[in-house]
Amino acid sequence: VQGLSEELLCRGLLMVSLSRNQPTWLCILISSLLFAALHLGNPGISFLAFINLTLFGVFASMYTLRRGSLWGIAALHSVWNFVQGNLWGISVSGMSSMPSFMQTVLGTERTDVLFNGGAFGLEGGIGVTAVLVASKMDCIDLCMSSVGVVPDIICAPGFSKVPAVAAVLATKAESI
Repeated sequence: VQGLSEELLCRGLLMVSLSRNQPTWLCILISSLLFAALHLGNPGISFLAFINLTLFGVFASMYTLRRGSLWGIAALHSVWNFVQGNLWGISVSGMSSMPSFMQTVLGTERTDVLFNGGAFGLEGGIGVTAVLVASKMDCIDLCMSSVGVVPDIICAPGFSKVPAVAAVLATKAESI
């Protein structure tokens, strides 16, 4: 499944629909868990891979809310999948992408798999965990330092910015 379609489903449809009567933090959590759950049938899935997919879902949700658009996160997601699979030849969420420009062989020892994700691909490794945790800290810092943009998951429980983002997305869609 292409990154754009996952973003449209999880962030564009589910997160925005839930926002009609749920706080933003819950919309982010549910859409992120669904995003991770969509990968449970993929080969090589592990507990760490599920955690990383959930963390990516949180990052993608925060990015979408911060930017007010799905285009940026959909592009990032699609480029990640393309580069990892079609360029480097590494499994993307357990799915192999053949043919690829290069063929990368990852170590299969237990410690290697902890770092590189093994058969699931990089999303199953602890390196991606570190990057995703750092990205969330950076995203929270960016949101808090912007004038008038403070994530409700930090300081205003019960207030939801998702409807405002949904209105912006709808306006942009009408202008296309």
